[in-house]
Amino acid sequence: MASIPAVSGNPSAYSNFRTVYDIPAASATAGATAQLITAQSGGIININLSANAWTVQLPAASKGQHYHLCISTAGAGVLTIQPTAGTISGYVINNATRLAVAAKASLVTSATTAVGDHLYLYCVDGTNWQVEGFGIANASFA
Repeated sequence: MASIPAVSGNPSAYSNFRTVYDIPAASATAGATAQLITAQSGGIININLSANAWTVQLPAASKGQHYHLCISTAGAGVLTIQPTAGTISGYVINNATRLAVAAKASLVTSATTAVGDHLYLYCVDGTNWQVEGFGIANASFA
């Protein structure tokens, strides 16, 4: 059995797996942006969408970065996930419908998101983001 080579770079920058960060609605006025930082990579980002449309900005992509975004409070708010640079590709399951995400500049939730909807975003090439996710409603993500 071959050994797995060591990961280059600073592994401590990604050592906070399962740390939970809350982005409350109070921090999101209409049109506000919540900037994720590299130190939050590996964490679970709980998002309160009870009101207001706002944006979560991903940091500059770096190999190995990953974020698990979870809707903790649903409501009329619409969320845009936007990379600093590069694109988002992958897939999201909306209830039973598979939505292909192909080189998008952003990913947007609808006003039908539900508690438990989630997206896992990760970078494998240092430039672009991959996404896997699940939405309970038929049109949670677009």
